[in-house]
Amino acid sequence: MKETLSILFLLLTIVSYSQEPNKKYDLVIERVSGFSSNDRIEDITVKKDMVFFAGKDGVASFNNQSSTLSKVLNKRNAVAVKVSRKNQVYSAFKNNKIYRDDEHIYTIIENNVFINDIELFKGKLWIATNNGIYAISTSSKKLINHFKTSNSKLKSNEINFVQYFPKLENLWIGTAKGVNEVKKDGKWTKTDFSKENFKAVTVSIDGLWLLSDKELHLVYEDFGKARFQPQGLKKGLFLGSVNDLALDMKDNLFVASDILTRYNPYTDKLDKYGENIGLIASKCIALASDQSGALWLGTENAGLYRIYKDSVDINEMMITTILENPISCPGAMDGSLLVEVSGGSPPYKYAWERVRLNGQNNPKNLKSGNYKVTVEDNFGTRQTSAIRIDDPQKLGFNLIETKGISKIGKKDGQAHVEATGGTPPYTYKWDNGESGAIASKLNFGFANVTISDVNGCSIEEKVKISKPKIMPDLDIAKLSVGQTLALNKLFFAADSSAIQEESYAVLEEVFEFLNLNNGVVVEIGGHTNNIPTHEYCDRLSTNRAKSIADYLYVRGLAEDRITYKGYGKRNPIATNKSAAGRRKNQRVEIKILKLSEE
Repeated sequence: MKETLSILFLLLTIVSYSQEPNKKYDLVIERVSGFSSNDRIEDITVKKDMVFFAGKDGVASFNNQSSTLSKVLNKRNAVAVKVSRKNQVYSAFKNNKIYRDDEHIYTIIENNVFINDIELFKGKLWIATNNGIYAISTSSKKLINHFKTSNSKLKSNEINFVQYFPKLENLWIGTAKGVNEVKKDGKWTKTDFSKENFKAVTVSIDGLWLLSDKELHLVYEDFGKARFQPQGLKKGLFLGSVNDLALDMKDNLFVASDILTRYNPYTDKLDKYGENIGLIASKCIALASDQSGALWLGTENAGLYRIYKDSVDINEMMITTILENPISCPGAMDGSLLVEVSGGSPPYKYAWERVRLNGQNNPKNLKSGNYKVTVEDNFGTRQTSAIRIDDPQKLGFNLIETKGISKIGKKDGQAHVEATGGTPPYTYKWDNGESGAIASKLNFGFANVTISDVNGCSIEEKVKISKPKIMPDLDIAKLSVGQTLALNKLFFAADSSAIQEESYAVLEEVFEFLNLNNGVVVEIGGHTNNIPTHEYCDRLSTNRAKSIADYLYVRGLAEDRITYKGYGKRNPIATNKSAAGRRKNQRVEIKILKLSEE
């Protein structure tokens, strides 16, 4: 799928006036169409003229030459993307699955593992997580190493980023306790700056820029070795948690945190974005600079933006409409919009196609749909902006795997489910008290799991946990015409054909087998021991066989598929001289009369 990129403009106020009257040089931000207004963009990477995005709706690419947007992988909740020298696109997803182009190559199966970043280095894909680094072979697609504090020089298992540095042909690992270098020969250096939490990284011509909670470092190449040059942490460079770091073509560092800042380490100039873009700035979680000089800005839940520098007529009125808060759950009415206006002459009037919103620049309690506003300034100048609010995808789930209990009485059944749709991250609560996508202490029968997303939307689903079969040989692949199987665990009241409660488990197995295999015809045969008379034994064995057949008829099976017969005491399978032998002879059997596939 390809579409031409269309743009909506918003002036970012970093006041920097030129010498021309009514002109100033500002950053201009463009909202990129092709991404929903509530999209989450987790990662952005640049490969020559191509820009790749990992987000809520999968992986996409933008061609700077043709200005076209293309879908790379249409799967939900991508969190990281990287492109190889052969232009193969590697991507990681919230469900911990890894893809190369559209091929699934690996899954991290451990519970409570979250992927933060990926990088290609020395024939391996390095996966940064909160549980160390997983290194998988790009050729065999198998796990080669799982680096943790216990088996490597890492000081922390919380890995925030992995970054290849071309000048030194090495890999840099940013952790919650320092930074590590993996040289091109595969050897690790000791952890540097172990008291710093390294949050973000970007590569420039000069070197590698590393941002921690305490310092901004420049790593440069000096006669084949890495040298650190602390830059000093400029006050106000970030606020709260650092999300990403990018360097543009003019040596400006952009830092995405709870605010968005631009810092030139060579001139020591720091710019903070004005209040009119505070909403976008606070939502920014991914940054990247492309070869055209544009800065791409991915947001938490407000779509994708592109930033560049331009001269703007300060009297020109410019507006855009931003999704302030997305709709929490399908069908809810809790979305809100914010209309940003710059230039012109205030005060402004706001006229909406939906009349009830007239006069508002920050309408709330909105449902999904199209919204269009016309803004008029004090001199009658008008500009129009439009946006669509989409419902989030309906929360659902996939059943990945189940494992039945090992034996009756043990609660060791297992189930693995995977949430889909909604807004991650997800929580899972099982009716036995377990939490997480995998439960391992389940009893047989139906287990209930409640899945919730970050917005509080929830669903309740049932998962069936099996128990060991009483009749494992009652299997279409194992049977032949004329074969007879005893119904184990079948009990009647003494000298009666009344079926006892504990017998229904084996009868349910017989029903499920016959219901699944419509081409099977059977005879139910009753047998007794040799103590009573023939007349009594014939009557009792026939009535017991009939009771079983009647149970299956009532369950809905056709009578022409099930016959019954009492054999009395004529066909013993054990001696009648012992109590144990007599118990074996007093039985009900199922005989296969016909086998066919229908």
